[in-house]
Amino acid sequence: MRILLVEDGELLGDCMRCGLIHYKYDVVWIKSGLIAWGSLQVESFDLVILDFDLPNFSGERVLKNMRSRNITTPVIIITNRNSVDDRFKGLNIGADGYMGKPFELEELCARIRVIQKHTVSNVESIIAIDNIILDVATKRAFKFGKEIQLVRREFVLLQTLMEHAGSIISRGQLLQRL
Repeated sequence: MRILLVEDGELLGDCMRCGLIHYKYDVVWIKSGLIAWGSLQVESFDLVILDFDLPNFSGERVLKNMRSRNITTPVIIITNRNSVDDRFKGLNIGADGYMGKPFELEELCARIRVIQKHTVSNVESIIAIDNIILDVATKRAFKFGKEIQLVRREFVLLQTLMEHAGSIISRGQLLQRL
């Protein structure tokens, strides 16, 4: 799972990055809301962990921009704002989770696993375009009804292209998926 961690605090950001890497997550740590927003427009992530209290370009603004542009990547907010009103606000503008600081890394990982299960269960298991059919659940591909033998990387590449049919995908995005 590829995670975008957006946290401007050096100590907390470094601890979270190291902890998440320890739990086998691929973590990209960014300290600026503006840079995070730019990254979200050109890269794909499986999850965003977003500090709401970022200077200049707030995490709230990043989340609002994501949802207004139909970027549906799950987001867990981490923040010092712990009031019920703040929680409602964060969840109502599109967050999938909300955690007040300080928090335990194990709780964050548990929330990540819940989001991961939910995301995986919502993935279309069959993708069909013209005469090509992919069964994502079984990792099998068919053309004109006959099975095509693909190695894992070929399957991931074909799946990515079919999921984004009609869209332009950068070389970087393809490499990330591979």
